Amino acid sequence: MDSLIAAAARALAVGDALSALKRIALRESNENTNGLLRQYYPKGMDLSAVSQAQLDVVARKLNTRPRETLDWKTPAHILEASVSTTY
Repeated sequence: MDSLIAAAARALAVGDALSALKRIALRESNENTNGLLRQYYPKGMDLSAVSQAQLDVVARKLNTRPRETLDWKTPAHILEASVSTTY
């Protein structure tokens, strides 16, 4: 029984480490996306002056840009593949 508990504790520790790695990767991906957005909208810019059409153009550009974190696929491709598999 003690070995079972020890094995479960090790599995949880590995799971926690993997979870931490996923959080780090997500944070890095988020910071990368923020950097991409800053190419269009500098920090501190008043976004109330930006039209929805302008935001849509930037969103389309970013969503059709391949990402290393997505194995060089685009976010649009990943979303399309995800949605098409739900039906």
